[in-house]
Amino acid sequence: MAEGTQSSPSSLSSNPQSTRLPIHQTPAGNPEFITVDDKYRCVVCNGIVREAVQTQCGHRGCEQCFSQLLQGNPKQVMCPAGEESCVYLKENEIFRDFGARREVRLLPVYCSFKTEGCKEEVPWKNLQAHETTCSYKPSKCKFSQEGCQVTVVLKDLQTHEEGCLFRLEACSYCLQEIKHHLMQDHLETACLEYDISCPFRCGVESATRRMMIQHYTNECPRRPIECKYNSIGCKFTGSKEDVDNHIRNELDHHLELSVRRSAETGLKGAQAKERTQELYGQVAEVQQLIAGNVKIMHEAKENIESLKKNIKDVKLKVVAQTERLITVERKIDKLADQETQNRLGGEMHILKENQSSIETRVTQLERAGPVGGQNGWSSY
Repeated sequence: MAEGTQSSPSSLSSNPQSTRLPIHQTPAGNPEFITVDDKYRCVVCNGIVREAVQTQCGHRGCEQCFSQLLQGNPKQVMCPAGEESCVYLKENEIFRDFGARREVRLLPVYCSFKTEGCKEEVPWKNLQAHETTCSYKPSKCKFSQEGCQVTVVLKDLQTHEEGCLFRLEACSYCLQEIKHHLMQDHLETACLEYDISCPFRCGVESATRRMMIQHYTNECPRRPIECKYNSIGCKFTGSKEDVDNHIRNELDHHLELSVRRSAETGLKGAQAKERTQELYGQVAEVQQLIAGNVKIMHEAKENIESLKKNIKDVKLKVVAQTERLITVERKIDKLADQETQNRLGGEMHILKENQSSIETRVTQLERAGPVGGQNGWSSY
């Protein structure tokens, strides 16, 4: 066959982009398989082969399992199938088995909702699409936001939602949306357009709650009102007629309440006066404490100012003393330099005199020449 007419198998060490086939072909998930032939089991993990690869000795396994088996292992690794034909594994001799991958995708599996009643058997590659619309898929009620916690299979969901206690219904009187199980309570206690009777049974005809509230709040002759002596402790309530009779018949009771309230008021007034006097005394004590503190603060301020002045004087004296020390040091340096110069000058003068004497003697010797050289050197 001519070169280039057929592509070679893709090994683990080859670049995945070198093949036109999709590298990742195994469907997601861990379904229940109806039957699984051993040839589709990984020789490493014994599970269903995922992204199948094949060794030189013909055994299959998961691509990830073989990669992990060889990764970082410095020793030679024998094929884990343990058969006589097994060979040592090399990364460039393990090839992606695209045929097996296609076969694995077609293996029949049960629907994940088998326990809910689904009896469908589908190819693994179609499982995800099936489960999306499976009639036995557990589904939440659309009124879960309203409080329904029921989960039913998809085929029963519509029936449940039609009778759900949390379904929203429009009130037939006020048109407000109310949860089904709260509708009766809404009508009996809240709906403003629902007809009700006067709660005080005055005989007026039934009317909407909106109008009846206006009636029994401001107009109903039998609405309960308080006794006008409520502020001094009378707790009687009743219709206007009952209250009028109560006021006429309970004069002594109201007088007693008035006297009692006056006594309580007088006692509270005396207690308040006593407490006021105590507060005045406490205020006076506080004022004395404040005055004492002000005096202490004033004295402390004066002491601080005096200390600041003393510190300033000391600083000035220190500066002046420092300047004197610097002047004295300079004088000492000058005196030391003068004495050194005088001593060196004396030494230089002696050296100059010695040099002059030597030069004079050399001149004399040169003048004497060879004849008088002996006498000259001996005399020296």
